Formats: sequence, structure tokens, C-alpha cells
Amino acid sequence: MGNILNDIMKGESETIEFKKSLSEIKEIIKTISAFANTKGGKVIIGVNDNGEIVGVKLGKDAIERLINAIVQNTNPRVYPEIFTEKINDKNVIVISVSERKDKPIFAFGRAYIRSRKNTLQADREIIVQLLRESYGESFEELKMGDIEDINLKIVNEIIDKSAEIGRGKRINALDFLKMLQYITDKPKVCAILLFSDMPQRYLPWAVVKVGKFVGSKLIYEKEIDGNLLNQVEVAYSNVVSLIRKRIKINQLKREEIFEYPLAAIREAITNAIVHRDYSIRSPIYIKITENSIKIQNPGGIPGNINVRDLLANPRSILRNPKIANIFYIVGYIEKWGLGLKKIYEECIRNGNGEPNINSNTFFSIEIKTNVRMNSLEMQIFNFIKEKSDVTRHDIELHFGVAESTARKYLGELKKKGLISEERIGRKVVYKPIE
Repeated sequence: MGNILNDIMKGESETIEFKKSLSEIKEIIKTISAFANTKGGKVIIGVNDNGEIVGVKLGKDAIERLINAIVQNTNPRVYPEIFTEKINDKNVIVISVSERKDKPIFAFGRAYIRSRKNTLQADREIIVQLLRESYGESFEELKMGDIEDINLKIVNEIIDKSAEIGRGKRINALDFLKMLQYITDKPKVCAILLFSDMPQRYLPWAVVKVGKFVGSKLIYEKEIDGNLLNQVEVAYSNVVSLIRKRIKINQLKREEIFEYPLAAIREAITNAIVHRDYSIRSPIYIKITENSIKIQNPGGIPGNINVRDLLANPRSILRNPKIANIFYIVGYIEKWGLGLKKIYEECIRNGNGEPNINSNTFFSIEIKTNVRMNSLEMQIFNFIKEKSDVTRHDIELHFGVAESTARKYLGELKKKGLISEERIGRKVVYKPIE
């Protein structure tokens, strides 16, 4: 009883679903399909959406009828483990579903997947992805394009770089591609993504979209294409140019201090590009707001592994081993699966707190800014943003503060990289840095 009670107390999740009664049989079977197609899970019947145990009546042959309904309406058929528990003198039914290897599992002729607390109908792309998983076929291994699409100059640059850092030898470019099976009679998807000048001719969604927002207003947008190594460099330099920084003079040396740890940003961008699911027709999104940066890519962590497990026990889990191999031999990643741990540690060290890492149909890393403002600072900053440019005197009049107080807060906002100072004639104005 203890484990089920603990599950109920934790609430609904990617692997736990509550149903109030057996009258919801159709939704129960859809959820079973979703669990079988995702990471497995438990449907607990006799618990309402708020986690309150309401109990369920166990009539004659109730469990047998439930099993029959599940078996008859799933394809391939699901034979789940079903048992009952008595909690606080109330009966609950627990349906335990394992992740299936023979995906997709259909319910009432449709396939479903689990995303966070939600059961969602799988579209055509996800069904194809599930079939690929079932047959052990990786999207990066599919044939695509022609040999002429491969730029051998890019291949040679990768070979030279790997030799320089001791992770490879200098060999002929075509021999390299054939030996490592990036090409056969035709290139594979991984080769087009890595060695083509413009993979987007075949995979237009294989791009990175960077956006900066002030409130709900999009003030900067860029779509980054080209091969994958190029995408890392361009996306990283874009983000660095868009985040706030302050200047610190230390023993006559000028030091730039950024609101986000640059090592974590680069690792997160690289992680998204290497490990995303390229069969899903969605770009990678990098969203920068006043309070955080979020990097999101299609495709969660492969296999029945969650973020907490991966942080506690780092290991390399590859969706795209051939893409990952090129990033390894040029020194962009290691083979120990320490990327998430590195991001976590860099954020703590930089004063950003723990990053928010989620893995479902999409994988995302959100890092909070380390720029902290008290109430009056925030009000002054918002006032400057609203007016675009203000003087110190404007601040004094609007907030009813002394000259020294206005100078103090304007100085703090400048140090934090939030505003700039500009002299226009005899007047000094302050503007928001966007």
C-alpha cells in the first residue's frame, strides 16, 4: 500500500494518471496506450484530479471486464498488471503499464503518447518515430541526398581538427566518410546535416531560432541554418551578443561578467543540436527574456530515463551516435555524459541557481538570470524602459527621491548591464540596454 499511497501523494505526472471511476474507461485505455508508447506508468482508479481518494466500487467481475475492455480495444494488445489496494477503507484499482518495444500501441484505432501530465494523440510524425524505435532504426542512418551534396572541404577541416587534438588521424576525406559509414552509395541524414553547406534543402526544420523578448514583445529574431557545427558557433555568438553583462575593473584589467554562465550556454546549445530528434519537424528554440533563457529542442531523453536519474548518475545516452561522434572528435563534447552536470554546476557557480530541466516530447533547459533587483530598482528600470530615455532629474521627480538616491540606483542599474548612459549636449540620458 505504501508505494501506491506515495504515488498518489506525489500527484499526476508523466507516469501517473488518476481516474475517478471505471465510467472513464475510454480515457483509461487511451492513457494505457500513451504509457505503453512512452515510459510506462500507472493508472490509479478511485482518485479524483485533486489527488483525493474517493474509492471505487468493485462489483462482480469488475476487474475481468476491465481487462477485457483493455485487451479488445488496444492493438497490439496490452495485457497490463491490474491489482486493487484498500487505502483508508476505500478501494482503488491500479493498472501498471510497461513501456512496449513493439510501438506504436493503438487505442480505439489511434496512438497516444504521454507529455508531462497529458495524454496526447500521436500525429503521423510521432507514429513514424515510434515505428523506427520499434525496429531499432535511427533517423540519422536513413539515406538522403547525393554524394555531390557533401562538401569535402568541411570534411577535411573536421579531419584536421581531430588530428590536432589527438582524437583522429589525417586520412582521405572519402575514405573517412566510408570507413565511419556516413556514406554508402548515398549519404546518410547524419552526413547531410554535418558535411553539407545547406542541409535545410532536405530538412528545412533543422535550424535554430533565436528570439529576444521584452515583456511579450519580440525585439530580435534570427533563424540559423547551415551545417550543425556552424549552427553551434552562430547560435552561441548570437546569444552572447543578446544577454546582459557588466564591466568589472580588477587590478587595471577589464573583465566582462555575464548574467548567464557562458560555458553552460554553449553546452546547452551543443546538447540541443547533437541530441535533438531530427525526424520531428520543429526547430530548436532559444528564447531570451528579461528573467531567463530557455533552450528547447525536439525529442526528450531516449529510453526510460528521467532528468533526475541522469544528473545523479551521468552517462552518455545517444539518439544520434554518428552526429555525436563528429562533435566528439573535434572536441565539442566528451563521451562521459557529463554535459547536464556541467550546466548544473556552472549555473550554481555563477549565481543563477538550479536550472529548470525538463524532458518529454521536447527537452528544455531554462536558466534564470543572476541579475537581482530590489523593488525600487525594478520600478526605476521599468520606468526607463517605458520612456526609452530619461534623465536623473526625471527619476527624482517621478519617484520623489533625492539626487543621491537617484544616482545610487542609476549606478547600480549600469553596473548590472541593464541601462546605458549617453550625453546629449549638456544633458545626460539613460536608456535601457536591449
